[in-house]
Amino acid sequence: MSKWRNSMTVSSDAGGAKRATSVSDWLNVDLALIHREWRKADEVDCVVLVGNVKACVALLVDDMADTCGSICHAADKLLSPGVVFMLC
Repeated sequence: MSKWRNSMTVSSDAGGAKRATSVSDWLNVDLALIHREWRKADEVDCVVLVGNVKACVALLVDDMADTCGSICHAADKLLSPGVVFMLC
């Protein structure tokens, strides 16, 4: 699948890593994930990108969109290294 060569699946949070792993296995691409550390129950203290997504098309995977907080934090983190991404 040469069209996926420069792609990487990214889990929007650590809890979705298994789901994102399934997608990355299916596409035969690498995996990265977003790890969030919480200051308190509803306040994110730190967002960490685990994996090298530079020069990749990031396929951002999440399970549902309620408040869209997870996916927005992940997208913000992915924008910093200059990644092109798609929401899945």
